[in-house]
Amino acid sequence: QKLQGNEILLALGRRPNTGDIGLESIGLQAGQTLQMDDYLRSTDVEGGWLYATDDVNGRPLLTHQGKYQARIVGDVILGKDIAAWADHTALTRVAFFDPQVAAVGLTESAAQEAPAAEKATEEIPTEAAEVESIDSLKQEASAEKNKEES
Repeated sequence: QKLQGNEILLALGRRPNTGDIGLESIGLQAGQTLQMDDYLRSTDVEGGWLYATDDVNGRPLLTHQGKYQARIVGDVILGKDIAAWADHTALTRVAFFDPQVAAVGLTESAAQEAPAAEKATEEIPTEAAEVESIDSLKQEASAEKNKEES
C-alpha cells in the first residue's frame, strides 16, 4: 500500500530496558517493569537495596521525571528521608518537532471522565500568558483555532 503526504509522524512506544542486566539472578523477570515504593526501592526483592528510575519503574516515561527520580534515589541512598512524589495529573509533556506540541495535565477526554472540578483545554495559544480563568483560556484557544481554520 502506498501513502502520499507532506509530513510523517512516527510514534514509538517505550518499555523497560531490563532485558540483559541480570535480573534473573535475583529472581526478577527481564524486560518487565519493576514495582517500586515511594523511595523508588523495588518491592520485588527483600532488603530494600534495589532502586530503579525512569523507564524501569513504570512511572511516567518522561526525561524530566527520570531526572527527578534519580535525584530522589541519590538523596535516599545518602540517608535523607525523602519520597518520590509527583502530581501525575499535572505532568508536562513536549514533543520536540516542527511544530512543537506541549501539554500539561489530563487530555480533554480524560478530564471529561474525571470529577467535575477538573477542567480541560484543547490547545493553548502561546500569546495567552495571562488569563482570568481556565474557561476564558479555553474560549481563547477555541477562537484561535477557529481563526486558523478559516
